[in-house]
Amino acid sequence: MAARTPRKGNSEYKVMNWREYEAGLVRRGSITFWFSEEALAGWHPCISIKKRGGQAKYSDVAIQTCLTMRLIYSLALRQTEGFVNSLIGLLDVDISSPDHTTMSRRSADLEVVTEALKQDGDLDILIDSTGLKVFGTGQWCEEKHGNGRKIWKKLHMAVDQKSQMIAASILTTHLVGDSSQVIPLLDQVDADVASVKADGAYEGDPLRQKLDDRGIRGVFPPPSDAVLSKHAKSKPTQRDKDIMRIQKDGREVWEYASGYSQRNMVENAMFRYKNNIGDKLRSKTDDRQEVEVSLGIHLLNEMTKLGMPESVRIR
Repeated sequence: MAARTPRKGNSEYKVMNWREYEAGLVRRGSITFWFSEEALAGWHPCISIKKRGGQAKYSDVAIQTCLTMRLIYSLALRQTEGFVNSLIGLLDVDISSPDHTTMSRRSADLEVVTEALKQDGDLDILIDSTGLKVFGTGQWCEEKHGNGRKIWKKLHMAVDQKSQMIAASILTTHLVGDSSQVIPLLDQVDADVASVKADGAYEGDPLRQKLDDRGIRGVFPPPSDAVLSKHAKSKPTQRDKDIMRIQKDGREVWEYASGYSQRNMVENAMFRYKNNIGDKLRSKTDDRQEVEVSLGIHLLNEMTKLGMPESVRIR
């Protein structure tokens, strides 16, 4: 790839599919609801075999539908119950909404149904993490009294570079290292992976070796003070090649040549998650928080399907 002239000042981009993208943004705000025949038929599970104890009155589809509406409109569980009952009344369908206690109890072990990522060829995966707040006393109380206690968790994301769909996600405590979650994320991806791109926090020989063992190319920026290995001249590693390219042409040229410049797409995905879903976890227990994040990822992928901007750099 030819060397790229370093940019001066802020870059400018032009959206080439503005009409389609604008229509997708409008569809995201639509509040048109309907219940398909399949959803109505599976809302209340058919119990043909009597078992001891209470029987489930609502299927996983019903619980996932209600929790999804709760997440979209930032509702409490009791408000969600009333909201769904209102929709059922307006649509005049013969079903009922789960009560708020049922939603809370069933959300602990709900298996979120999502559509598999469809892609031709191997995937180029972009990985990063972001923090989600669990609870705290608030900024004002912390500044006034100095005793604010904040707890947050870390959301790890793997984004497909071509479709910008979130291919995998993991929710961990803030004490878990970023690089340790790369392989678990890749294990969730139901497709062959050609490359993994991540920032300098993931750079290191152990992760590079694990990716090499899987035949995956790791693209990580070496630190500014990185040095070549002892065998760089006779048998250079990928890290050695990256360092030599940066020393020769500069970091920006290496970013475009290696494809690392595309990593900003995963940062955009995290911004969209926090902007559309929220930067706080409403649930209090670990299992419910994991379900909440899975629903949020599913919602964000559905929004992505409605249309994403296709932009080109003009300056």
